Amino acid sequence: MTRTTKDLINELDNAVSDQEASGNITQTALVVGFDLECKMIFHDESDRLNKLNTMVQDGGIPLGFIKVAKIGNELQFFSKPLIGFKKNPKIQRILKELCTTVGKTMTTGDEET
Repeated sequence: MTRTTKDLINELDNAVSDQEASGNITQTALVVGFDLECKMIFHDESDRLNKLNTMVQDGGIPLGFIKVAKIGNELQFFSKPLIGFKKNPKIQRILKELCTTVGKTMTTGDEET
C-alpha cells in the first residue's frame, strides 16, 4: 500500500500528538530527500501539505521523521525512517546525521556546511 502525501502529513500530526501527550515535544519534522540535500517540513508550519506536494513534484522523496524532545534538562534527538526505508542503512544514516547537524546548530548556533 502506497501512502499519499496527505497520509504523511497525518502521520506527522500523529507523531506530534503522541509527543505532546507525554509533555516532551519540542519540534518534529518530515524529512524530504533530494539528490544533493534534504529539506524539512515542520509540524507547526502552515500549508504543509502543499509544501510537501511541491517538494515531491520537484523530485523529493519523503524519507522519515526527526524529532527534538526536551527530556528533563536535556534535548534529545530521534529519527524514524518511513516504513519503506526502515531497513535501508543509507536512509538511517542520513536521518541520524541530520539529527546530529540540527543538534549542533541548536546548541551552538553554528550551521555546518
